[in-house]
Amino acid sequence: MEPVSADDAESLYRLAWRREHEERDAARAMEAYRAAAAIALTPLAVDALFRAGFVAQAAGRRAQAIAAYRDCIAAADRLEQPVAAVVHAAFWLGFNLEADGRYLDAMNCYRQVAGGRGLLGLEAAYRGLLCLAAVGRLDEALAWSGGYCDLAREAQALGHDTRALVEAIERERAELAQVLQLEGAA
Repeated sequence: MEPVSADDAESLYRLAWRREHEERDAARAMEAYRAAAAIALTPLAVDALFRAGFVAQAAGRRAQAIAAYRDCIAAADRLEQPVAAVVHAAFWLGFNLEADGRYLDAMNCYRQVAGGRGLLGLEAAYRGLLCLAAVGRLDEALAWSGGYCDLAREAQALGHDTRALVEAIERERAELAQVLQLEGAA
């Protein structure tokens, strides 16, 4: 058997991409992405693990998506160089944990993302607000989401339309403030 190389990893990645996009075979795509990632620790491997998580999520396989996103983040940590897929992996890991009702675990993921620029940072602020509210941490939810205006301005500067998301955040914040006011009056 010949040793495997970065070229082999790239070939497997292309195979996985084809299985995902052309054949629409989630199971075989995830298998090929994981195989590509297992060959060598490179930015391509990190991206392959992200893609495996994304394919699993799209196929409704939340547990597999969570595992792949965690593996993606761990691989990037070992790589010790910035890889764009990590921020997205942290967001989607949080999203899947939130869907599982694991709100505080999801919140930890959203914290990693919310410091970022663009629409993903703003979305993480919104999702984090919802997670904290879901576990009854209303004061913390209001404080957490307080910087959303800056995130919205940054996202708008990058060309994103943030109106719907900003309206949703403002609506949630108003409802939380009202609940806190009612609790304070009681």
